[in-house]
Amino acid sequence: MKKRKVNALLAIVLSLTMLVGVTGCGKEQQLEAEINPDTPATEVQFPLKETAELSFITSAPATSTQEPNERVIF
Repeated sequence: MKKRKVNALLAIVLSLTMLVGVTGCGKEQQLEAEINPDTPATEVQFPLKETAELSFITSAPATSTQEPNERVIF
């Protein structure tokens, strides 16, 4: 009898946890352009005026090329 109550309580707790998880993930984010279709797209120019430099460390087997521009990056 006691095991049956524990199982029922566990089922209720798990159901409530799943319900809270589903309702928490239901909110969608909207971008500014989707909210306001009058957002001007003429202000964006490519290539962008600002440049950025990426610096990172990679590891490679000694038998492969050590030149990063010749390597495939995933």
